[in-house]
Amino acid sequence: MAFLDQYPAWVTALLFSTFAGVTIPLGAYLAKVEHISPNWLEKEFRHFVIAFGGGALFAAVSLVLVPEGTKGLDVFWAIGLFLAGGLYIKRQKDLL
Repeated sequence: MAFLDQYPAWVTALLFSTFAGVTIPLGAYLAKVEHISPNWLEKEFRHFVIAFGGGALFAAVSLVLVPEGTKGLDVFWAIGLFLAGGLYIKRQKDLL
């Protein structure tokens, strides 16, 4: 974004983090919406909001933390550990 080049890096970071942070209370407000008719639509809407939030967290891990953590690892180790973590979480979910 060319118009952001005129500002210092900290201003750009603050702007982007503010926009990202505003989505959290907005999502909470949308999740709090009650009395959507019919009843199944209310459940589906709430499911959508929760799934969207989970997807955002997964994207943050996938796009930011995983590449940073795998700088010193071989690609096959990184893939194996990522899959092992997913299987572990699935196993824990199945136990609940």
